[in-house]
Amino acid sequence: MRSCNRSWTVLLAACLVAACLGCQNGATQEDPTKSNGAGKKINPETQNNGSKGTNSVPKPASRPEVPKVILIGDRKLACRVWVGHTMPEANLPDIQGNQRPLAALYGEELTVVFFWNSESLYSISELEDLTPDVAEPYRDKGVQVVGINVGDTPETAARQIQQVGAKFTNLLDQDRAYFLTKVAKAKIPRTYLLDAKGKIVWFDDEYSPTTRRDLEQAIEAKFWEKENPNECQNPKE
Repeated sequence: MRSCNRSWTVLLAACLVAACLGCQNGATQEDPTKSNGAGKKINPETQNNGSKGTNSVPKPASRPEVPKVILIGDRKLACRVWVGHTMPEANLPDIQGNQRPLAALYGEELTVVFFWNSESLYSISELEDLTPDVAEPYRDKGVQVVGINVGDTPETAARQIQQVGAKFTNLLDQDRAYFLTKVAKAKIPRTYLLDAKGKIVWFDDEYSPTTRRDLEQAIEAKFWEKENPNECQNPKE
């Protein structure tokens, strides 16, 4: 009887030892999740922003591009200068009658040269819009706006400028000689964006919501190129 009890005791002890060994082995197995130290499990596949397969590093903003100038037929034939050309030199009077070299009015970074007259309603709209769209917000960034009135008397041009509250320099091409012989054969208003050296980087031969958008995009694109020189690749230049 004592022998039987001793056997049961040995068997029970062996079972307890086996159970303990089993617990230790189970504790050393890798958990498919990791603890964050506060009892919460973190799946390594979803710890980046909480979604599987996502990258926590933000993607860089896409590069803004200067809009392409696409004109065909008579509109293209009317152009005497194009993208890549230097704006022709001019020495024209301002509203007060003082002779001003056009190049002396260029901005340190960019210049918008705008040809207009009082006979075109689109011209008047742009004359008004260029102050809040370009002249004021970009002035401190080295952008200047220069208006060139084509064909009006000084009094008429001055009256229109005052009515719309344009706050940028305007010159007068009263006999249309500069515009017609050096810039274009027709079509007003015209808007040109020049770089610091006076080279045309973009232009439009009309004024519309698209013109407004493209002008701002072209300005932003040129500033992006300056701020990211290593990312600019222009093999054609």
